[in-house]
Amino acid sequence: MTRIGLEKFSTKTEKAASAIILAILFAFVLYLCIAALTESSNLNTKSNAGENIDFIEDNIFLNIIVMTILLSALYLFYRHCGEINPRKMEYVLLFWTFIIGTRRRWG
Repeated sequence: MTRIGLEKFSTKTEKAASAIILAILFAFVLYLCIAALTESSNLNTKSNAGENIDFIEDNIFLNIIVMTILLSALYLFYRHCGEINPRKMEYVLLFWTFIIGTRRRWG
C-alpha cells in the first residue's frame, strides 16, 4: 500500500523536525561538555550580599589528563568486571558514596 496525500508529507516533515531537534540538543550538550572542562563554580555564602556563585576558570589540560586517566581505568575495570562479585561492588560503591557525601572541607 502506498502513502498518498498528507501522510507522505508528514513523514518528511517529521524526519526534518527530528533532525533539527537532535542537532539543537547535540549543540547544547557539546556546549555543556566544553563548559564543564573549562570552568566550575563555587557557592560563596560569606558574601555581604547573600549567597553568590563564583565562577572559577579551570585548567583544561589538567582536566583532560585526569579524564583520560579515569576513562582508561574504567576501561580496564570493565575488561575484568566479570570476575568481580556484584554484591561486593555494591558495598564498595555504597561506601564510596557515603565518604564523598560526608566529607568536610579542610581550611
